[in-house]
Amino acid sequence: MGLRIQNNIAAMNAHRHLTVSDARLSKSLEKLSSGYRVNNAADDAAGLAISQRFRAQIASLKVAQRNVSEANAMLQVAEGGMDKIGEILTRMKELATQAASGNVGTDIGKLSDEYNALVLEIDRIAQSTKYAGSQLLTGNFSAGNTSSSWDAVSDIYDISFANAATGAHTVTYVTTTNVLSITKNGVTETKTLADGAGTVNFGTLGISFTQTSAADADTLGAALAAADPTVNAGSTAAYQVGYSEAAYDRISISLTNVQSSALGVAANDIATSASAQGKLDDIEAAVSTLATARGAVGAYQNRLGYAAANVAITVENFQAAESVIRDRSGNGADLAPGRGGMITGTDGVFGNGVRFDGTAVLQARGNPLAGATQFTVSLWFKCVDPSLNTKLIGAARWEGGVDASGWVLGLHYPEAWADGAAGTVRRERTGRRAPQEALRRSGIPCPRRAEPAT
Repeated sequence: MGLRIQNNIAAMNAHRHLTVSDARLSKSLEKLSSGYRVNNAADDAAGLAISQRFRAQIASLKVAQRNVSEANAMLQVAEGGMDKIGEILTRMKELATQAASGNVGTDIGKLSDEYNALVLEIDRIAQSTKYAGSQLLTGNFSAGNTSSSWDAVSDIYDISFANAATGAHTVTYVTTTNVLSITKNGVTETKTLADGAGTVNFGTLGISFTQTSAADADTLGAALAAADPTVNAGSTAAYQVGYSEAAYDRISISLTNVQSSALGVAANDIATSASAQGKLDDIEAAVSTLATARGAVGAYQNRLGYAAANVAITVENFQAAESVIRDRSGNGADLAPGRGGMITGTDGVFGNGVRFDGTAVLQARGNPLAGATQFTVSLWFKCVDPSLNTKLIGAARWEGGVDASGWVLGLHYPEAWADGAAGTVRRERTGRRAPQEALRRSGIPCPRRAEPAT
């Protein structure tokens, strides 16, 4: 009568162990090939969530680095325009000094013509100095709200609507009392104007301006009342230097208006020797105003420099933190746990169907991926009889360096050794023999089924 085997338990057991080992091998290869300890949520759910947040913040900070660079570029453009205006003011000072002298005579007209042309050039430079389409030197480049309604009014500068409500404002002026009133949303605020230099601040409404030394209260009040300002929302000068929406992650830049009206210089200022004499101090004040504006640009540049350095350090530290969590080789983490370690389960079958469960140990020494060429492979067998314990040792190298395509394995055939005793090893010249031949040549009468290694 024939014998039929319904269930091959040994084969099923071998298959189960092989499946487990294959899954672990696949996971190890995934980690080795990607370079990451965490490739999906199953590897480390909390670690993945934390590292993903770090990655988003790092990406945002890298954009912030570009923002800082662009802000510095914008400030360089602005300072370049101010530098040329400074040269013009120096020349205007020379012309006014020459025109104030009585020996000029009828030639004063030529001096006045050049002076007038320079006034026009100041305005042209101020209006044409732009970055990304935004005028930088006309007083409209600020982080707050803006309005251009009063830009044409003479003898005022540093006009600020940064904290003003958007929309139309109503302005009135009473000549008899020199009272200027501004009304918005039912709120009226009044200030008394005076001749000459000074700053007028409507603190409640968030509006302010500065008068030049040549300002006349009545003339100025009437001009302001005739041009009711309409305030528009503006944010062109707020630069994002962090990854959050918090105020401390933004740097606001406001550039001074350096047009001729803001500087207190105008055409025909030196039409006569007397008027030229009266403009010398005004031109000196204009030079001082421009110097203050350039100083503010320098302060912004220094601040942005520190901000850029801080962002760079933050990016580096965030990348280090993310690498510790997610990478397998970053910041001192070692790939060795992925390259070597105990492989459990049934890894193969050779020679007369002998199984070896949990008996293979693959241990990589050094760092082959970084160019090392040596590692060792050890295969351990433990028999029921301790005196028959066997260890098969293999020495391997990566042939041809890190870019080669195969391993060369040299086998060592051991003698029998007992628990706790050192075995002797015979070395063969080549590693071409099959594993079962290695066992046969070793002469070890190990039982058919070996116990798991300890």
